[in-house]
Amino acid sequence: MEHPGIVASGVSALGSHSADLVAVDQADGYIRRSELASMIDEYALDNAADRPNVQLRVVGDEYWPFEHGQRYAPLPIVALDLLDSADERSRRAGQELLNRL
Repeated sequence: MEHPGIVASGVSALGSHSADLVAVDQADGYIRRSELASMIDEYALDNAADRPNVQLRVVGDEYWPFEHGQRYAPLPIVALDLLDSADERSRRAGQELLNRL
């Protein structure tokens, strides 16, 4: 998640929004479509992995909503990404973040 082209969200942005959840073996973030192929090559990402531990949400460059250099998604986006999780604890943390708004 330290790659400069990724904006951390969901479980990877928990600390930036003081969410009550810890996830050490997962990563979640946004990447521009134009950077996806190089990211797949550089980190040997496998879209068909049996137990994926990285979720990258690919956004078309023309729709990229984040500021240059932004490292973490804003609280509403992080909350919605957590609510979209299959993990009950993540959904609960997402709801708690939404309740702050």
